[in-house]
Amino acid sequence: NLAAPRDYRIYQGERILLQRIVSKNKIDATFINVEKICTTDVITLLPKSKEVNIKFFLGIICSKLCAFYIKSKNVNLDRVAFPKINTNTLNTFPVPKLSTIKQNTQASIVKYVDNLLKLNKQLQTTKLETQRQQIQRTIDHTEKKIDELVYGLYGLTKKEIQIIERASN
Repeated sequence: NLAAPRDYRIYQGERILLQRIVSKNKIDATFINVEKICTTDVITLLPKSKEVNIKFFLGIICSKLCAFYIKSKNVNLDRVAFPKINTNTLNTFPVPKLSTIKQNTQASIVKYVDNLLKLNKQLQTTKLETQRQQIQRTIDHTEKKIDELVYGLYGLTKKEIQIIERASN
């Protein structure tokens, strides 16, 4: 509801910014910790709890599994031109119970997300094409590692993983 009053605190502190318009078969999101006000084309996600590193959730949100789920549940993504993420559908995405997740799995996802954030910054500033290709290969490898960890969080079978992988290509 765009006419509703906003609490200014949603534009401060650690949060995830998620682009509403979907590119390809993935969700574009990032971590931010500076004061910024966003347009309605960006969804701001705030942590409900300070117990878990928000970058852990960023890893889940940017995974192929989350993109597959959102696409399968969201009628807006069937639009050919500028498909958009519906926040109601995003709210229904099942998050695993934190008490059941091994601490080292959370730490690994956070480590990979930190690495991705650094690599994407490097990619933006690197001019030499061979270096850009090398950075992109490292990004692809890191995203694959995150996907594997996320599949494990949800206990997916090899067949289920194959379905998601095929749909994301």
